[in-house]
Amino acid sequence: SGDVKGALAAAQDAIAAMPDQPEILDAAGQAQLNAGEQQQAISSFNKLASVRPGNPLGYIRLADLNVRRNDRLGSMASLRRAIEIAPESADVLSRLVAYVMRTKDSAAVIAVARDLQKRLPQRAVGFLLEADVLMVAKDFKKAEAMYLSALNKVDSSQRAATGAYQAKLALGQKQEAERFVEDWMKSNRQEAGTRLRLGERALRQGKFEIAARLLAEANSNDPQNTAAWSLLVQAEAARDNKDALPIAMKAVTRVPADPMVHAALAKLLMINGRTEESITPMRRAVALSGGQSDLRLELAKLLLKAGKKDEAKVEIDALAALGPAMPRAKEVAALQHLK
Repeated sequence: SGDVKGALAAAQDAIAAMPDQPEILDAAGQAQLNAGEQQQAISSFNKLASVRPGNPLGYIRLADLNVRRNDRLGSMASLRRAIEIAPESADVLSRLVAYVMRTKDSAAVIAVARDLQKRLPQRAVGFLLEADVLMVAKDFKKAEAMYLSALNKVDSSQRAATGAYQAKLALGQKQEAERFVEDWMKSNRQEAGTRLRLGERALRQGKFEIAARLLAEANSNDPQNTAAWSLLVQAEAARDNKDALPIAMKAVTRVPADPMVHAALAKLLMINGRTEESITPMRRAVALSGGQSDLRLELAKLLLKAGKKDEAKVEIDALAALGPAMPRAKEVAALQHLK
């Protein structure tokens, strides 16, 4: 297209004017790649790597390019160079795990992980990488041992604890897993990430009391975390906690673009006997979600409860028009007889 050709021409002009500028080399390489000029992109990214020898970005770009070319060896070679420069780069580590998922070549990445363990024996990064690869390979027993090794390092983190927990679950050791993570959280009372992950998991499993407890702790430990606000108010609404209305009112100011927060506020208003007020946040939830059918159905129910039958009919008819394949189609059919 013209846009691609224009971007490519602009990139070439910029390189001619400032051939050693890293930002220009990066932008040019991406423009060349988008235009199908892979060899030019390789040249730009190689030069980017050479002008910024302490930054892994050039090798990350080369690794991504080689993925597009289905060049496994080239991709791994670039990732090895990147990890040598930045052994704790999340961008590089995530690509190494993605490499295993894509190629099933766990041995190559385990070799990288063991190199990291030798270079940084007191850091968790090499042990976490090997554990993540072992999880992908479904070698859960070895993965568990490696996560526990990471947990003993100076920079041990919630990711090591969560990984060990998930490995124990994968081994069928549910009680031991729950005991382990509870003990770890007691020893790390100010930590939020594990509580957030486990709280979300409990919420999805319908364990609303457990979810609310964990998410309240996560929210208290990290009040700036928008996910904690969102999930907490969803858990409180799911367990019909009337006393959680102030939390929901605060949550909509913290996470104003999240439809699930507005839906939770609507439900909490309703169970506090404020049905008329609940309609506004539910309409907002529907609008923010792009008309998600589940939320639209809840809006129709609230409108009926508030005695607004004509407005409810608009929502019900729109849902009925989606046909029997729509989730909860039976509920919609039942409402058609009530409206």
